[in-house]
Amino acid sequence: MNQIKIIDVTLRDGGYRNDFNFTVDYAVSAITQMVEAGIPYCEIGYRNGSFVRKHEHGLTSAVDATYLSAAGKAAAGRIDLCVMVHPHNVDASDFDLMKQHGVSMIRVCLRRDRLEEGMATVRLAKAHGFQVSANITHVTTLAPGEISTMSLRAEDAGADVLVFADSNGNMIPSDVERLITRVSSRVLIPLGMV
Repeated sequence: MNQIKIIDVTLRDGGYRNDFNFTVDYAVSAITQMVEAGIPYCEIGYRNGSFVRKHEHGLTSAVDATYLSAAGKAAAGRIDLCVMVHPHNVDASDFDLMKQHGVSMIRVCLRRDRLEEGMATVRLAKAHGFQVSANITHVTTLAPGEISTMSLRAEDAGADVLVFADSNGNMIPSDVERLITRVSSRVLIPLGMV
């Protein structure tokens, strides 16, 4: 049976519109509303920055201990909290902190030019007991064989779900269907698309 699961990414992806400068009150309100709407997963931001860390980036591009505490209280076990990470920005101490504050899922950005580092981060997150989403970014810049190889490697590294990010906004529905059909015949884990 197919089951669709929604991960709301407003607090992270929406941050590209305001330099991630949401307030804690806004984030808590958003999480509470997601709980009330029955959304199962809420991605609360990037831990230690997006790919390129910038001094003007705020709350949801840092995901510090204070914010994690407030988000955890708002979630209160009624919604799974997720955090997106770029492998070069995190280490085991970051995963310890996120685990301590009730984060359930780590979403690891996988890039072709940093694949080994990405796979190591998938394994590290699994070793810390997280659900792991391997997110292959910029899929429209990758050849189909590259996507298949990255997908198989992510599954082998322990990813629980594989998400394809149309980072450049180039895909149309037939492209998505072709991609999902191709990869679903090669991996056993659930697939997603953003």
